[in-house]
Amino acid sequence: MSTLARLLFACLLAATFTVIACVQAEFEAVQEWWSGYGPVVPHKTFPGDCSLCHTTASWTALKEEIDFDHEAETGFALNGQHAQAQCLRCHNDRGPVATFASQGCAGCHGDVHEGRNGPDCAHCHDEHDWQPEGQLAEHARTRFPLYGAHAAASCDRCHTGIGSGVIEPLPVDCASCHQADLAMALEPNHFEQGWVDNCQECHVPTVWTEDGFRHDGFPLTGAHGAAACEACHSGGAFAAVPGECVDCHLQDYQGVRDPDHLAFGYPQNCDRCHGVQTFAGARFDHGWITQACVDCHIDDYLATTDPNHQLEGYPQSCEDCHSTADWRSGQFDHAGIVDNCVQCHLQNYLGTTDPNHQLEGYPPQCELCHSSTSQWRGAQFDHGGTVDGCVDCHFQDYLGAGDPPHAALNFPTTCELCHTTQDWGDGEFDHDFPIDSGRHRGLACNDCHQAQPNFTVFTCTDCHAHEFIPMQQVHQGVPGWTYETAACYSCHPDGRRP
Repeated sequence: MSTLARLLFACLLAATFTVIACVQAEFEAVQEWWSGYGPVVPHKTFPGDCSLCHTTASWTALKEEIDFDHEAETGFALNGQHAQAQCLRCHNDRGPVATFASQGCAGCHGDVHEGRNGPDCAHCHDEHDWQPEGQLAEHARTRFPLYGAHAAASCDRCHTGIGSGVIEPLPVDCASCHQADLAMALEPNHFEQGWVDNCQECHVPTVWTEDGFRHDGFPLTGAHGAAACEACHSGGAFAAVPGECVDCHLQDYQGVRDPDHLAFGYPQNCDRCHGVQTFAGARFDHGWITQACVDCHIDDYLATTDPNHQLEGYPQSCEDCHSTADWRSGQFDHAGIVDNCVQCHLQNYLGTTDPNHQLEGYPPQCELCHSSTSQWRGAQFDHGGTVDGCVDCHFQDYLGAGDPPHAALNFPTTCELCHTTQDWGDGEFDHDFPIDSGRHRGLACNDCHQAQPNFTVFTCTDCHAHEFIPMQQVHQGVPGWTYETAACYSCHPDGRRP
């Protein structure tokens, strides 16, 4: 007998013995005898000591408590339902109890299963309760595990002969039990569609309605789950329906205006941007996009104001500065950019005020001072190799110098004569002729340099004019002596007497 047959017949047997147990329940003492079993059996095989069970008051009166250790005396413990059984059910004139005990359960209990479930009653029953246990787990060992609605069905729904003890193997195809359901399936009409077998291709055991419909070829998730079948399967045609989004949603694609998919030439593979829950809130997967952003984002390019891309002539290669995750906080990769900054940064050049690049005539070669591409401020001009022409950039510094006032004193604009490229504040002029000591100390520049702004021209005789006669007397006998500035300087370059 198969596992399934044993299991199902166990259910029937449990029901039968439950009824018997209820009838017997009115007799509390296990040593009593129910007349429904017939007359009391002869005692010829019983022990000769009648006092083991009877009292002296009456032959029909039995002791309320029989002091008999069944396990110690017989080797068979009375547990569970056996402890409630009447003694005479086993100890009667059928023959020696040991003979029947050696046969196991079948020695006392008739096999209502007629041998179909095998001799091992303990496979389904135990002595504590005649009810079989673990039917679902046992059924799972067959070729038809019970789950979903099948687990809740009574055994006789499928095994119609279980009431008479007949449990035969059954076919496991759905149609063998569900012919009536098949006949009533009219929306859609299963017979017209030829759906008369293999129900499991569409249905699941948990629920028979459309909620349990298996639409494996095209999963009905999101908004598709609420759509009526006719929305896609028009005219009752349930086969060979195209599976691409645009096959059903072409009108949606053509009707979109924000943005206009048709005008922008958006591809028709809708699932690149849209999910199945709703068309709104589309998210385009830019994972494979590396260039030509402007094909879709030309309006974004034209609408920018901070900075104004179109006005400032920014290139339309959006990917140079922007990522696909966020339009804002664009970061341009300046790697490899060493010149021509003004092509993108002309407005920055024109808008500077401290210092005003345009007013002061700074060259538009931004890279000369702005060496960092991450920060405009803190510019440092590399003066390496610059030895003259300082005033080209520093004319305003020259005009603004007040200690001393360069412009008022007609200082030359050759800044490099006094200043270094390291520091403006400590200008030092190398005056070959000593003017910080002796009689020449404290003279103003124009006392000697009267032909300003030409400071290479100077005069000695304008100060020493009253000394001509003494100088002539001192220089008598000096070959080639003349009272001229050049002659004075040639002999007295340090202002001292030789």
